[in-house]
Amino acid sequence: MHHALIVLSPLTSCRRPVQSDGRHSRFHYICCSIFNLMTIHKEGYPTIAWTVIIFGIINLLSFYLISFDSPAASALIFIVTLGLLLFMISFFRVPKRQHTVNENAVVAPADGKVVTIEEVQADEYFSDRRIQVSIFMSPLNVHVNRNPVAAR
Repeated sequence: MHHALIVLSPLTSCRRPVQSDGRHSRFHYICCSIFNLMTIHKEGYPTIAWTVIIFGIINLLSFYLISFDSPAASALIFIVTLGLLLFMISFFRVPKRQHTVNENAVVAPADGKVVTIEEVQADEYFSDRRIQVSIFMSPLNVHVNRNPVAAR
């Protein structure tokens, strides 16, 4: 299953289930909507798994060793480690996007901000001058690169 938040609920459809009191579960619908918007890159699973294990160990130790004497410190440790876990999950996200399919279109190869467009001497693969487009990707950007033009 290639979904970001597998630990929340193993969802298989986005129909709103009816609870015993007749209301729909908003939590289920929101989680299912998130699952349909993005997946996790397969290379991120080992890193996320280790992050979850470390998150669990740190918080179990914090609960048993710190929480009785200083519950505020234990809560702070939980919030910080949860933030780092969520950051790690978001770093490996691959949102579903509508791709431009047009032979004449040039599409940005990555999320981020274009910082430089300049002519450079491309010595590594070519022996002439080429136009280089540099895109800065922050840790919050989706780190997926695409082919910006059709070519051989």
